[in-house]
Amino acid sequence: MCRSLFFFRELADRRLRVSLRSKGEVNVSTVAEYFGGGGHKCASGCSIEGPLSVAVSRIVDRLRAEAVLLNAEPAAEPRCE
Repeated sequence: MCRSLFFFRELADRRLRVSLRSKGEVNVSTVAEYFGGGGHKCASGCSIEGPLSVAVSRIVDRLRAEAVLLNAEPAAEPRCE
């Protein structure tokens, strides 16, 4: 089971600020970096164009892609607590 959370906040310029959190199953920094953001393995963020429904779909798709990559690689790093 992949335990990741993400929160969206609309900015003044109508872009969306995304906060990503993980318990370690998915490295959310790679998701944030994909969209031009950053952070670390368990807490990262980025800004993304809307509308909200499209932004959510793009983030979820990327989280799923990272989860697939994670399952293809041997486990190495400890989980975030």
